[in-house]
Amino acid sequence: SQPWASTRTRAVATPKLAWAVGFYENTKGVSGSLIEKWTGGSSWSVVGTGGKNAQLYDVAAFGVNSAFAVGFILVSGVDEPLVSRWNGSTWSRTILPAPAGASNTTLSTVSGSSASDVWAFGNYELHGVHLLLEHWNGTAWSKVTIPTSMHPTAEALGLLSLGVNDLWLAGESGTNIARFWHYTGSWSLEATPPMSGKLAGSSDTSIWTIGPQSSGGTSLAHFTGSSWALVDSNGSDNFLVQGIALGASASTVWTVGTSGLTGGSQNIYIAKNGVTESVPTISDGDLFGIATGFGLAFAVGEVPGAPGEPVVVASCD
Repeated sequence: SQPWASTRTRAVATPKLAWAVGFYENTKGVSGSLIEKWTGGSSWSVVGTGGKNAQLYDVAAFGVNSAFAVGFILVSGVDEPLVSRWNGSTWSRTILPAPAGASNTTLSTVSGSSASDVWAFGNYELHGVHLLLEHWNGTAWSKVTIPTSMHPTAEALGLLSLGVNDLWLAGESGTNIARFWHYTGSWSLEATPPMSGKLAGSSDTSIWTIGPQSSGGTSLAHFTGSSWALVDSNGSDNFLVQGIALGASASTVWTVGTSGLTGGSQNIYIAKNGVTESVPTISDGDLFGIATGFGLAFAVGEVPGAPGEPVVVASCD
């Protein structure tokens, strides 16, 4: 049994297949990563853990026979980067080598253009927090270096692959400045976002991000290829947005998180183009991620407490 579990993110693979990943702790205090599967209807099933002493933070799917989930696993007291891979029949895990001398190495987000072009983004600690970028070419993983001049230290927050050699990264510098990188075979540092967080988009001239502003609150911003514009500016810390996904069109974007942070009941939060949707009230609920595709939208998170249970909210896209 699991007295506590958290589902962090999700991926829609087909009209009848979706994945959700996260982590749990059982009644004996054993913790591990969590993989859940949806095959239609209203039920989900636990199909794997990815390993004890591990956590998964993101998953990307490429049809029925390929999916990748990323996170970390504790090995000899040190966090090592972890990838769990679905081959159509089973999940298997790979512990990637951390940079020499590094500690607390974690992959936090994954994106790709195909099953043979997958990127994983995260951090490692070595005299500061540094970016870690890994690439899967269909056979093996390899580290990809971002020029040092573009990230002396930085936290990885967002990743979006729009095609082969068309990769966007979002993060925050060691001095709390939002950063936005583009890889096209070579690297460029793009227009500074008003905040930095997870990414969603359909082209190099239409990318969305979420994240807190210095004035408070969490807002949605849109990149048009050369500059950023705030889509909403709530100026309030009453809610926290933690997940983002495109809707049925490139001009529709879903965001999810938690509302009621300044007092009262804390509930799940879902918004379409920055406008709050009417959703079932779930007291003390948090949503961490959302995925869309094939006319479906799945938002996932947790209901803390005893017993804590993963939350999955499904709605038509």
